[in-house]
Amino acid sequence: MKLVVRQVNGPYIEAVHVSPAGNVGIGTSTPNYLLQVGKDGAWCDGNVWHDVSSRERKDHIRDLSAEDALSALEQLRPTRFYYKSIRDDEHLGFIAEDVPELVASKDRKGLSAMDFVAVLTKVTQEQHRTIAEQQRTIREQQRTVELQQRRIATLDERLRRIEERLGL
Repeated sequence: MKLVVRQVNGPYIEAVHVSPAGNVGIGTSTPNYLLQVGKDGAWCDGNVWHDVSSRERKDHIRDLSAEDALSALEQLRPTRFYYKSIRDDEHLGFIAEDVPELVASKDRKGLSAMDFVAVLTKVTQEQHRTIAEQQRTIREQQRTVELQQRRIATLDERLRRIEERLGL
């Protein structure tokens, strides 16, 4: 079964397709999942929504810098809110128009959770590296303190003997 619509001043297109297996495709005539949006788009298996994330579907892949991620994180303003259409269910999140450019959609009307996950992951990784470096520094400082304490104890003992010989 398919739903065919006519574009404004344009041709007819297949907008929705339901396969014999009951899979629904929006923008695809060959849906492989319960609900699939676009040929290579997101899908739902009935339990979980999946965003396409395969390397095969991406171009210009590069690492997110820790500086960019931290800057975006520092600019985020978590909020509490109610959707105007659902006034009895409070939500937590962000306002699309107010988020930093790094995680904003083009129209600033929606947000992608994966963008936030990427920012949080990068900042957490950087914090982990910083903590590991601080732990190494602390261990080195502890060894230095222990050596200095032994040296002080040795010097105290030498000073005690000298004072004893001098009768002080």
